[in-house]
Amino acid sequence: MAILHLETWEMYVVIITTGLSNLCMLPTVLRVLKRHPPCFGSIGVFGLIVSMCYHVAEALPDQQLFGLDEGQWHRLDNIASIGSFNAVFVYMCDIQDSHMRELLQLFQVSVVVVLQTHAPWDLRFTFFPLLFHLGLFLCKRFIAEKFFFQQSIHQKGWNRYSVKMALLWLIPALFCFVKGLDDQHDYLRIWHGLWHAFIGISCYYQCDMLQNVPLDYVTHKHSSLEV
Repeated sequence: MAILHLETWEMYVVIITTGLSNLCMLPTVLRVLKRHPPCFGSIGVFGLIVSMCYHVAEALPDQQLFGLDEGQWHRLDNIASIGSFNAVFVYMCDIQDSHMRELLQLFQVSVVVVLQTHAPWDLRFTFFPLLFHLGLFLCKRFIAEKFFFQQSIHQKGWNRYSVKMALLWLIPALFCFVKGLDDQHDYLRIWHGLWHAFIGISCYYQCDMLQNVPLDYVTHKHSSLEV
């Protein structure tokens, strides 16, 4: 929901609490770009940029930034947020085939774009892609690998410390997100800014929940260095 009728000093504070607070995600984005295939890092870069632009536009008097209004930036922010969470589920699926992994990543982003273009404020089109990819992860890791492809799939173990820390920081992140949904009682959008901070820390550990990156990506990087 757009913020209206802000005093000048309030506008700058909101730009900091909701716009610049997205920089808490920067260490995660840099880590993903360094350690993981580009199909994961690209959605992180996109999300960081559009989220900052959306929240800055939201606070400006005319709610316009770079030719797009607050609603258009909000739609892009929805796409980036849903796509980023789906990317985490794709990562946790531990798909070793690079073509299949990138195809799934491109497919999920494409579906999110279509759904958000159709009805960006319909919660069904927010939860459907999230639940679908969560279900895909659960089926692949805990059913298919356990009962059907035990010998043919190399399954990585979990980095227990990273899993624990990711979940630990996710708790205050979700609490702040829920508190921030009530715009009327979130003066200067402080709760929403805290959501950005805590989810940024959680995501930093989320991208390291598997013990190592996909095998074919490691091989490709070593081959490139040798050349």
